[in-house]
Amino acid sequence: MPSKLLKFFFFLFLIIYFLYLILSRIPAEYAAVAIHKAAPNVWLNGITGSFWQGAASSTQVDVARANIALGQTRWKINPWSLLILSPCVQFEMIAPGQMIRGKACHSPFIGTQIKGLEVEAPVAIAQVLLPMRVDGHVSVNILAATVSGQTVKKMDGQVSWLGAKVHDGNGMINLGSFAAKLSQANSGIQAKLFELDGPIGVDLMANWAAGQESWKINGTVSPKEGAPETVTQALQLVAEEKEPGKFTLIWPNQ
Repeated sequence: MPSKLLKFFFFLFLIIYFLYLILSRIPAEYAAVAIHKAAPNVWLNGITGSFWQGAASSTQVDVARANIALGQTRWKINPWSLLILSPCVQFEMIAPGQMIRGKACHSPFIGTQIKGLEVEAPVAIAQVLLPMRVDGHVSVNILAATVSGQTVKKMDGQVSWLGAKVHDGNGMINLGSFAAKLSQANSGIQAKLFELDGPIGVDLMANWAAGQESWKINGTVSPKEGAPETVTQALQLVAEEKEPGKFTLIWPNQ
């Protein structure tokens, strides 16, 4: 290898190492400030560590005037990812009974990439956002996703709701367990919903794209023997029973 090229890589290494030493001495509070500026609804408190590797004793996300606690957060930034202008951070959020971990990278050319996102939490974590009392466990596994602005470029994952229960006004009713396979479609998200077990058969397709006020849902719901009567009564209001015991649901109604 020519000596001039060797010198170039040597000086490049020294510059990178020098920057690493500087940034390693920057308190983690600066990283927390940067995160809050990028996502104003995210709050990190009790910051310790450095810019590269730090922790927050508590994390809160504000959604629709509701506060959702995510617990203790730890993060680690890959310094080499800065070389390709795509900084990556490995993160983990832990609270009693819930866990969120994954990797996020951001590039001005590609957008934000999420890799290996895992979420395990009681569905009650989002209770403040729902119109009724719920119970059960939510599991999310996003293998890979890419979002640029409001455009979804890639989506590969699955969401499940195990032991799903809702309050019908009189008490909690058991709905079973459900899952949704997530993929990218028309610059948005497509979700194929189906039942894992329980008294309600589900075969639905849901679609969301930027600019839509809500998800568009189309498919069938089939209460089985032993299904709560409340479910059948609700379906009679929002769906059409084209076949005995099989309701066709189109939402929102055309």
